[in-house]
Amino acid sequence: MLFCVARGTGVGNSGNLVGGVGFALMAGLIWGMVFVAPVLRRLLDTPDAGWTTAIAGEAWASPSGRRQLVPVRLDVDAAGRQVVRPAHRRGSASHLVTSLAGADALASVPEDTTQVSAGDLLTIRRLP
Repeated sequence: MLFCVARGTGVGNSGNLVGGVGFALMAGLIWGMVFVAPVLRRLLDTPDAGWTTAIAGEAWASPSGRRQLVPVRLDVDAAGRQVVRPAHRRGSASHLVTSLAGADALASVPEDTTQVSAGDLLTIRRLP
């Protein structure tokens, strides 16, 4: 496995996993959680809590054609369901590393979704 300071993830000509991330701190954390941590857990034979679901507690826009991983705060509603809200009003911009301080998880918004509505079911992964 080779990691470099560039953007992208793939398999090199030698068959090795090659990955890179820019210098944006938010992007680095998310890339590490989504790509690096699962590989390390598998190599160490350590269980993974994985992804679960939660309900969006408010609406927000999402870019078309791109999966969005949004730092979110977790809460529980009166019915006992997990509810998420973005940790920052500007969502997941890579320079908003301060939003991670108030985040409990990452919410994954699919590529074909341009608007998350309150009540939508989202896939989430808790932050360590």
